[in-house]
Amino acid sequence: ATALLNTDTYTGILSRELGESVGTYTINQNDLTAGLNYEITFISDDFEITKANVILIWSNPADIFYGNALSDIQLNAESDIDGTFVYLPAVGTILEIGDNQELTVNFTPTDFANYNTENEFVYINVLEPNKVDEVYNLGILVYPNPTSGIMNFKFTESNIQKITISDITGKVIIEKLNVQQNEQINLSNYTAGVYIIKIITENGIFTSKIVKE
Repeated sequence: ATALLNTDTYTGILSRELGESVGTYTINQNDLTAGLNYEITFISDDFEITKANVILIWSNPADIFYGNALSDIQLNAESDIDGTFVYLPAVGTILEIGDNQELTVNFTPTDFANYNTENEFVYINVLEPNKVDEVYNLGILVYPNPTSGIMNFKFTESNIQKITISDITGKVIIEKLNVQQNEQINLSNYTAGVYIIKIITENGIFTSKIVKE
């Protein structure tokens, strides 16, 4: 803008075409003026609204054992707006054994005119199934694995001193003393993921992984 003389000032404000959707909107002079002593030559321009980016939230899922199909427990991305999620591999896929396997999602917003599509990826470890027979030969049976809640323990010997269950950080979440030969532990109130079972006997300590679905 050209500098004005003395104490003369601009008054008023510019305006633009109404609209909040993606597009270009003309900027108008509106009531902007420098007073009666000036003639304003206004050169219009455009105000542009571009598509917004979508925020996707998706963390690396807990480990799973081979033979368990992918479900909405693992494929559970969230966004800050409505839209459609397409996963690869899809729900129902059984992955091969291996670490750091990539899962991807393509998100298409319902309001496609104003938001961009977005892709995200995470990694999952697929573990070899638990070798239950290894502890069974020692007179210890733990089942089912994976479990939706109830864990069953059967012991052929009565020398079981303690059972502990820890999360993957090593924090003990359950400790069971006075263990019976037929025992149950309920994991229903705990989040899905991998847990470590430690069985302490007079003959040693035996550990095993369990998946809570």
